[in-house]
Amino acid sequence: MTKIHEGEVQIEVKDREKFTSMLSNIAMICSDSTNVILSGIKIETKKGNVLMTGGDGIVFTCVAGKDVVYSETNTEFVISAKLISDVFKKLPKREVIFLFVSEKMLRIKAGKPNFELTLMDHSEYPVINIQEKSVSKFEIAAHEFVGALKSTVSSASNDDTLLSGVNVEMLPIENSLRFSATDRHRLFCSYIRDVKASPFRETLSVVTCREIIRCFEKVGNDVSLKVTISKSLISVMGPGILLTSKIKEGEFPPVEQLIPRTFITETISDREALYAALMRSSVLIQSKKVATFIVKDGEMTVVGKTDIGQTKESVICDSDGQVNMQIVLDVFFMIDVLKAFNSDKLMLSFSGPQSPVKITEPTQENSKVAVVNAVRQ
Repeated sequence: MTKIHEGEVQIEVKDREKFTSMLSNIAMICSDSTNVILSGIKIETKKGNVLMTGGDGIVFTCVAGKDVVYSETNTEFVISAKLISDVFKKLPKREVIFLFVSEKMLRIKAGKPNFELTLMDHSEYPVINIQEKSVSKFEIAAHEFVGALKSTVSSASNDDTLLSGVNVEMLPIENSLRFSATDRHRLFCSYIRDVKASPFRETLSVVTCREIIRCFEKVGNDVSLKVTISKSLISVMGPGILLTSKIKEGEFPPVEQLIPRTFITETISDREALYAALMRSSVLIQSKKVATFIVKDGEMTVVGKTDIGQTKESVICDSDGQVNMQIVLDVFFMIDVLKAFNSDKLMLSFSGPQSPVKITEPTQENSKVAVVNAVRQ
């Protein structure tokens, strides 16, 4: 952008609703850290179109809109994301004009009310390099991508000291794309079938996954996303939105070795009935968190004991293998897992009282696989 002289550059907001929505969208990802420039939103206008960019240094989101503004001059400026978003929401429903008082000051007018806001140095804003040579490119349905991430990220850790725990691994396997997350106590894998992608094995931060979910969960079931993987970046492009993120470094645990393969008992239960039973049990065992799961005589009984009382509830199940089975599990981990599935029935496969339990859909081609470790007492 060329130098601005007082009163020369003016931007008229034509589509106020769209402009406000874009501001709010980007303001949510802007950093609140001590790095001041990352608390800003970069706004670029060109021939009536506007591009807004915000990020936290790892994840950056760009939102574009056509015929949103009118300006005879192409502009680029950076301003506090929270400040301009809050100001814009409070303005009266009248024509809004941006007037550059100087290179360091922006005046926002809406009739009589007007605000003068300090601009940041746009030359200090990070350059987003999306020209890096790609390792893999593929298209994927937005609702499948978002759904897989939402299911998987629930098993990731919030503890930043666990390098693998705060990541989600993304890996093409034959004609599928597998997402995996583990916090060392549980594992969740989601599979999206019929995805054609060149080989790669990368990990995304939980923050990146949640921003992808936020940006694309409402774009519609018929929308496809274009995903590009490079050595250090992932970019996801949808209608009017481009998200880029740094890929996390570090080894992810060998997922195949964490999934049990042999079982002594397998049960099929109604997911909603088991979920309801666990939710009721969780009221009493919030401090202890664990309960004993007993498989016997066509029922799965959940028994939770604490210093203040006991809860016991049974659900009907079809079992195959050893008739009697008893194992202690974290009830809240099990609740998270059950919420991540959509099927009416779930298969729980037990290898022993001290071994992890495997949870799948009772179909030939599972789209989700969960593992929850037994609690040793």
